[in-house]
Amino acid sequence: SRDIPLYECNLTIDTEATFRDNIEQILSTMGLAELTWTTQGKYKLLVEYPTSAVEQAALISHNFNEDNIIRDKIELSWVSANERVNQATVNFFNENEDFKEDSIKWPPTGSTLYNTYLAEDNNQPFRKNQQVSGITDPYHAQAAAEHFVRTSRKQHIVKFSADKTGLTVEPGDFITITAPTSNLTGET
Repeated sequence: SRDIPLYECNLTIDTEATFRDNIEQILSTMGLAELTWTTQGKYKLLVEYPTSAVEQAALISHNFNEDNIIRDKIELSWVSANERVNQATVNFFNENEDFKEDSIKWPPTGSTLYNTYLAEDNNQPFRKNQQVSGITDPYHAQAAAEHFVRTSRKQHIVKFSADKTGLTVEPGDFITITAPTSNLTGET
């Protein structure tokens, strides 16, 4: 048994590359980490990873509803079928095998979850093969593969116009939207 840190990075930093490129390379090993801009024009690192509804609720900075959504229209869109993934393979250099090239798939072929995703996609195998630098153990490789699959399947985009409340939202902020006419009730 061994404790596994949420984030772990094992790569060589190129001193000739820009700071931003090196930071982006490090962040690529951290599934939900983002480097964004603040309203003051400065970089902001987001590494929030809520693991419960309570933790997520604590991160919500704005609530949009009928009072602050301008009713031109609310557009909802989901990723197209060819952008969804029902299985991802992550290639990495495995530190447990003397850094030999290795790969891991998620969900495993034939598993209940794999079969469910495949059925949802009309039995079309939508697969992604990704080389991930900085990940050198099977635990983080599997987490990366799972991240690729799950985010591709549940991402959707909501576009709306807001009153002046929207001016204080920054990239990466957690917000909720309640718009009964669009079937959105407290969507985060």
